[in-house]
Amino acid sequence: MSLARRPTLGPQSLRVFDFALGALDGFGLPVDTMTTLNNMVVNYVDSAVREEIGWLEHARHTGMDRGQWMAQYVGPYVSQVVASGRYPMFNRNIREGRLSHQPPDVRFQFGLDIVLDAIAAVLPDLPLSE
Repeated sequence: MSLARRPTLGPQSLRVFDFALGALDGFGLPVDTMTTLNNMVVNYVDSAVREEIGWLEHARHTGMDRGQWMAQYVGPYVSQVVASGRYPMFNRNIREGRLSHQPPDVRFQFGLDIVLDAIAAVLPDLPLSE
């Protein structure tokens, strides 16, 4: 899986872009802000999809799913890292974090909600229409 890719400017991608910016039009935002907000959503989704594809490719190549790989390879290393005490925030994440143990769709929705909340925080308060 290559991380390098060039943007496409075909009719479909232009329709999607117009639709996305159209959803933000009317808030009085500069076009650069609307484009940046759109890119936040697109990049979040792209990153999540790439991560899932990576896990699927890893499983195809090794025959091990995410849980097996974590238990057999990551778990022992994480135990060593935690025991060292050198990375307090990582250790806190291991002790308190629950998200990494959730299904991919739950993790995705959690992150998407944060992205959308951040976008909502940028939008001006508009009076509710009657």
